[in-house]
Amino acid sequence: MEEFDREPCFGEAQAAPALICLAPISHIPLPSVRRLSSSFTQPSRPVSSARKPAWMSLQGRLVNAEEASSVVTIKGNLSREQAIAWELFSPIQRFLIVAVIGVAVGESKKNRQIWHLKKSVELRDQVLTTMQQKLDNLCKQLTNIKDHPSAGTKMPSTNNVELSIA
Repeated sequence: MEEFDREPCFGEAQAAPALICLAPISHIPLPSVRRLSSSFTQPSRPVSSARKPAWMSLQGRLVNAEEASSVVTIKGNLSREQAIAWELFSPIQRFLIVAVIGVAVGESKKNRQIWHLKKSVELRDQVLTTMQQKLDNLCKQLTNIKDHPSAGTKMPSTNNVELSIA
């Protein structure tokens, strides 16, 4: 019994109790079973495509590019001459042509938006300049009236001033 009364020293193993008692867990039934989705369905198989897309192999080769970039596959509204010319390009050239055109279209949209923004800034500057000129004229008139008071002159009312914004 002396063995169990003393504190264990560093490095000594402590004997585990022989019996562990847990309080019983009572099961409380829920009023309804909750699910994330009430209409759970089993996952379906992916839909297979009739045509195979082009892809890069681990060796860096473009696989299935001829079929993926053919005139029939892209379903372009090409004339006979354009279709023949398209087929004369190699598959990598076809992809590069489409990529370059895509970038050009994106840049064109950005440039158009920049142009519209510049135009709106120019219009705002014109309006502000016109308003500044009208304000300067009103200040000059007010200064002239204060410098040369006369009995017959009235101060201009701000209600009668017409601002035309072009």
